[in-house]
Amino acid sequence: MESEKASTRNVVIDFLLQEHYHLTAFELYHELLEDGQGAAATKLHSFFSDSDTFPSEQMRALQGIDAQLLADEKEAAIERAAVTEYELRLAREDIKSLQEKLERNSEISAVASESVAPTTEEEVAAPSKKRSCRDLGPLGDGDRTDLNCAVKEYLVAAGYKLTAMTFYEEVGDQDMNHWRNQAAHVPDALRRYYLSFLASTVDAAEERSLLLSENESLLKDKEALGEEVSSLTKSLESIRKEAKEKDRQIRQLRESLEMTQKELNVNRAEMTSLKLELESMISGRNHERSQSGDIPALEERQIDVNGKAADSVPREDVVNESPVTQSGPISSTTDMSKETMSSSGTLTNVYTESNGEDGYKSMLTSDELSSHETRRDSVDEKHETELQTVQVLADTLPKIVPYVLINHREACVSLARNVGDIRSETELLPQCWEQINHKYEERRILVAQSCGELGQFVRAETRPSLILSIIQQLIEDEATVVREAAAQNLALLLPLFPDLDKFFKVEELVFQLVCDPAGIVVEASLEQLIPAVVRWAKSEKQLIHHLLSALISRLLGSVQRCPPLSGVQDSLEFQLRILGERERWVSDVLLRLLTQLLPEVRRVAIESCPFPDIFPEEEEEAFFSDELLGLYARANLQWPDFDWLPEDCFPALLHLACMLPPREEGLRSRLAKLLLTASNLFGGAYLMSIVLPIFLMAAGDYADTSHLSSRLANRIKGFKPLTPRAEQLARTCVLPLLLAGVYGAPNMKEGYLAEYLKNLVLQSSVKQGAWTPVHTPELIDAVRFLCTFNQQHTVIVGVLWELVVNPNANVKSTAAVLFKALVPYVDLKLAQQQVLPALVTLGSDPNLDVKYSSIEAFGTVAQHFKDEAVVDKIRVQMDAFLDDGDHEGTVAVMRALAAAVPHTTPSLRDYILFALFWHTYYFGSCMTGATTQGTTLIRRREKVDVFCEAIRALDATEISAGNVKDLLLPTIQNLLKDTDALDPAHKEALEVMQRERSGGRLESISKHLKKTSMGGLFGEGGYLSAPGSPSSATASAPDSPQPAPSPQPEEGRLKRMMRANFGEMIRGKS
Repeated sequence: MESEKASTRNVVIDFLLQEHYHLTAFELYHELLEDGQGAAATKLHSFFSDSDTFPSEQMRALQGIDAQLLADEKEAAIERAAVTEYELRLAREDIKSLQEKLERNSEISAVASESVAPTTEEEVAAPSKKRSCRDLGPLGDGDRTDLNCAVKEYLVAAGYKLTAMTFYEEVGDQDMNHWRNQAAHVPDALRRYYLSFLASTVDAAEERSLLLSENESLLKDKEALGEEVSSLTKSLESIRKEAKEKDRQIRQLRESLEMTQKELNVNRAEMTSLKLELESMISGRNHERSQSGDIPALEERQIDVNGKAADSVPREDVVNESPVTQSGPISSTTDMSKETMSSSGTLTNVYTESNGEDGYKSMLTSDELSSHETRRDSVDEKHETELQTVQVLADTLPKIVPYVLINHREACVSLARNVGDIRSETELLPQCWEQINHKYEERRILVAQSCGELGQFVRAETRPSLILSIIQQLIEDEATVVREAAAQNLALLLPLFPDLDKFFKVEELVFQLVCDPAGIVVEASLEQLIPAVVRWAKSEKQLIHHLLSALISRLLGSVQRCPPLSGVQDSLEFQLRILGERERWVSDVLLRLLTQLLPEVRRVAIESCPFPDIFPEEEEEAFFSDELLGLYARANLQWPDFDWLPEDCFPALLHLACMLPPREEGLRSRLAKLLLTASNLFGGAYLMSIVLPIFLMAAGDYADTSHLSSRLANRIKGFKPLTPRAEQLARTCVLPLLLAGVYGAPNMKEGYLAEYLKNLVLQSSVKQGAWTPVHTPELIDAVRFLCTFNQQHTVIVGVLWELVVNPNANVKSTAAVLFKALVPYVDLKLAQQQVLPALVTLGSDPNLDVKYSSIEAFGTVAQHFKDEAVVDKIRVQMDAFLDDGDHEGTVAVMRALAAAVPHTTPSLRDYILFALFWHTYYFGSCMTGATTQGTTLIRRREKVDVFCEAIRALDATEISAGNVKDLLLPTIQNLLKDTDALDPAHKEALEVMQRERSGGRLESISKHLKKTSMGGLFGEGGYLSAPGSPSSATASAPDSPQPAPSPQPEEGRLKRMMRANFGEMIRGKS
């Protein structure tokens, strides 16, 4: 089919070139190239590349034509007319062809039969009839029309629509929409023309004969294959019958084996009972002889007989050596009974078995025989009861043995030690396997514990497969304590494995246990199992590297599988991942495991050092010195164990860090601790030369790599972010690790952290302005993350003090923001001695932006410290802010205090309540003279919103009844008066609060509120009246219709009263 299409396509190409339809040929050439059919366009490529046909001068002249303009015109022409009209013509042609299809069926059949008619011998022998198109002379108009219509039909059917439109335009002298109805007008005309031409040639006849011969050979092959299939089917059926017969035989053999085992167990029970009876009888006789003093003579005779009777016990030995005895617990118990009997020192049973009761009687004297006969009846009666008990025990022994062995692990271990490795494998381990799925977890725990201790009593070649399979089943147990016991006992088993063939299976079990959702299983795995695995694989460092590589792969995979924080691909959030609880737990545990394996990485690197003579082993504490690192950088040597950290581990950690959103602080802390551990293990020189350049470059800063090898230096330079989005991602994810995990390392050179932090703040604040949570959240989060490490607080406070005294206002504002980030992590002593004085300094700055930037930090201090001395300092500073009377300052103070309400002291809450009462009254007075004060609606709404938030926060705390009546309810009433600025949601909440706090006594409360005005509080005889002050100045304030007087002098006095512990005064008065 493909060859036929190619031939038809070649016919079309020849026709277009022969008839000089160059434009159509050129379009066809480009469509073939776009479809990836360059090989089919070879002839067109040669034609259009011919310099004789298309001279280079003409081509250069055409290059000056505006190609874009031509393309636009062409596209417009196609859009305006060609596409619509051509599709319409195609639709008409389809309709017309469907209408004429029935009429042409007979004619098409006749043409097809004539085209495929076999050629005669004369036609085959006449090569002169093979003519080209040129031999037939010029085309007539009718022939040309038929060929053009056939070519157009082919181009449309083949999907070359653009070429078809170009061809239609190029052939402008013929109407190809209406093909005359004659013999040449057939469906798929060009293909039928081509087939008719082939059918008339000698090659077609030869090809037909070849096809016929090939068809005959294929039929013969099909018959042979059919015979072969039938024979195979018959053989398969016979094999199935044989398999069924063998299965039946196996079942029969198993049944007979089970019957034999049952019979053998019954025989053993009988033998045991008989031997117990004989033992008891002999013991009774020995007791009689001990009373008569004849024991030495009897023992001498027994010893003499023993030498002759030693060969009389082949039956017992044969039973012990039978392979069937290894199949169950009965053999174990029976053999234990035999060993107990043989170890008792009694040899009389052997003599009795071989010589019978008569032989024994012959050894006795007449007096002994008479005494024996007198006591025989009583002894027989006693032993008959004992035999019945032994028989019951023997019948239930197969059910008792597993419980006894498993419930008493020490007994199981003692038994394994005595019976040997073969019987431990065939008898004890099957019992353990049967108890794996027991319904009680205590039984499964004992199985796990027994397997670990039984490992040393099993053959070394079967130890990994047998016991490891039991441990693998227990790891899947639903009980946490069972999985914990499995981890502990797997650690006991690893040293007993003879080789490392099972390492990869053990590795899977280790990761399954380490990533267990239960904490006790993880702790047992990290504390016991991981050290055992490291000791076990210590001799093969390739296995350690495989373990580390698998760990890194699982660590990255657990985070990469999480969905992105945003679906916008070009955004920063698209790089971050939303971690679930399971992924967060697995990542944290794997980071702990990697931290635990770092000492092993260091050991392997030291052992593989290519300079053993220069650095002896006794200097391992300072092994990675500047001299060694410089020597390795200059030498052309390979040290893959050393390069694993900078080339594999650290890039993977950077990749992981760049997928963690800022709220994943736990994982980021784990990463920082891992870097601190690596720095402690590899030393300060390694930290300065390797770790610091990697993380500096990854954070977007410059790093000196001249002291490193060219390969490592080029690798480190590749970490530098190249786009603004990559730089923002680096500041968000890498900068915290750089500050806390690299610069914060104990062996970092002194002053490096302080210098880097100060330069970071100065450069950013001077160039881009003060830090704010809106514009620079990533920088604030990075410093706040550094504040979580208590050992860095002294350095941070020292840097912030340098920023406080800086003359630049943006730098001071940034210092206030960073103090707010630091406060939640400092202790009371540092807050009193360093933080509060710095904030007071900022709060006293003449620049309002600097001053108000410290308000949020004061509020954060109020949230985290309840010391009265600290609260007093905060109250004094808040008074200073409120005394300014500035709108922004008042709003910031109220918002900061409202956030501190749930966490602060009762005295500060009383202060906040009275401040709200005063400001709502003063704010209402200002509304009375709004035209003179110039208060805008936007500011009113902002202030009312922050007042309502503070009131709602206070309502959720305990407030005394006096403060509710005198301060809270009046404040709510004052806020409800400003209906224009009050938000509907706040209004509803305030009304509910008023009803609940008033207890349904709104009328009496309203009367009380009229009395409890500013005059009631500050007037003569009021709660907060000042000696000598006139009462009319404040008493008439709520009722006077005149504009409110200027509140500035009275406000200063009120603030002084607020500082004078007004809460106690109010409570005392009430």
